[in-house]
Amino acid sequence: GVAGPRKPARDAGAPGDRDESDPEGSSPAPKKGKKGSRVQKPVRLSEELASFLEAEVGYAELDNGVPMLPRAEVVRILSRYVKDKDLGDGRRIALERKGAKKLVDLL
Repeated sequence: GVAGPRKPARDAGAPGDRDESDPEGSSPAPKKGKKGSRVQKPVRLSEELASFLEAEVGYAELDNGVPMLPRAEVVRILSRYVKDKDLGDGRRIALERKGAKKLVDLL
């Protein structure tokens, strides 16, 4: 068969192609920013966690006297502690093992 004339492909990003019923262009804008930025934002640590981190791994970061660390850093430090103390059991932390009392006290 013979096909009729084809319409040219429309460039959705061309100026003036916005839907006139949406004058503000409220369609969702692409997200900007760094992936994972929430886990890199420093958060306030509890006194217990700050004491544990300082005593066990010698790490303390203060912001105007308040202990602060990014969540990802806390997880990294705790993961290293679990590995160094041989408290890991696959993906599970074996809290019943000798040496895990300090972690249990944090919970």
